[in-house]
Amino acid sequence: MTNDNIPLDPVESVFIILGFVTREAGGAESRVQIMLKAPDDDSAVRMALEALAAQDFAEAEFDQIGLLDGEPVEEPHATAFRDAMAGEICIVVETQDEERPRNPFEVLRGWGSEDN
Repeated sequence: MTNDNIPLDPVESVFIILGFVTREAGGAESRVQIMLKAPDDDSAVRMALEALAAQDFAEAEFDQIGLLDGEPVEEPHATAFRDAMAGEICIVVETQDEERPRNPFEVLRGWGSEDN
């Protein structure tokens, strides 16, 4: 019996980590997506935090971590995936036009209503 959450070949597992980063403590947040190869999720988080610190990010908050099950087709994620497969830690930072909602489900308010 196998557990679907445990990768069969941890060395080839590409993790994606989603969250927010700041360049200075208490500063403006930017959305971040990190792709990297790691043997497990704890190692992936540690490696991601070390890479962010090396790039002068002051704070990081991660929302989600998971394994990619295939190569993305859209850029910049396709290139980041290939670079992660080659052993790089790829950091994709998106700028925020508005403050992040404190409740992550706030963005869904009104979704599916007839008025939208």
